[in-house]
Amino acid sequence: MIVSGRNISWKSIPEGETVTILDSDESNGLVGFNDITTDSAGRVYAGSLGSSPVFEDGREPTAGELHLIDTDGSARVVAVDIMLTNGLAFSPDGTRLYHSDSSRQRINVYEVDDEGSLGRKQVFAIAESGSPDGLCVSEDGRIWVALAGGHGVGVFTPDGEQQSLIEIPQPMCTSVCFGGDDLQDLYIVSGSQGMESDNAGAVYRTRADVRGLPVPPTRISL
Repeated sequence: MIVSGRNISWKSIPEGETVTILDSDESNGLVGFNDITTDSAGRVYAGSLGSSPVFEDGREPTAGELHLIDTDGSARVVAVDIMLTNGLAFSPDGTRLYHSDSSRQRINVYEVDDEGSLGRKQVFAIAESGSPDGLCVSEDGRIWVALAGGHGVGVFTPDGEQQSLIEIPQPMCTSVCFGGDDLQDLYIVSGSQGMESDNAGAVYRTRADVRGLPVPPTRISL
């Protein structure tokens, strides 16, 4: 399993061995990582944090970057100026990468070339309610976006129009993904707002009208 947080690491299951693939570097404005995804070649895209969105560290909010970890284990920056990096997912044909910038309430999109490099960052959609957080893509190319503060998941067409909203009781909808044997179960995660405790949250499951895209396994050399 590849996980993100203070760094990007490979975790062996069940042995528990850990190999760090890409580390944080606070002296150079890289305090950690948030959402990650993979492309069809098994490369990993990881959004970095220039400052912590959770812990008060006395710093002004600082933009992060988008890193590409290639299959040979090398890493490079492929996009810059993401104020609060969140959800990442590819279009069905792999030629477009969607990327949430929560602080700016934007979902960005990049054209992707065969080597994994990205074209110019473009605004795909601006959330009208809440801030875009985690996201995923379905087989028909729609983008399913957790809207933090927006009470649910916004479903966007490939041309950037919000088609519908799948509501949950809690305002802080933080993540969404497809699962189940047929990839047609939609899992929705909430934060603690609206719960009985600051350390609580909720996970919802509902049936979608379309299958989700599977996220390819990584093929990074360790």
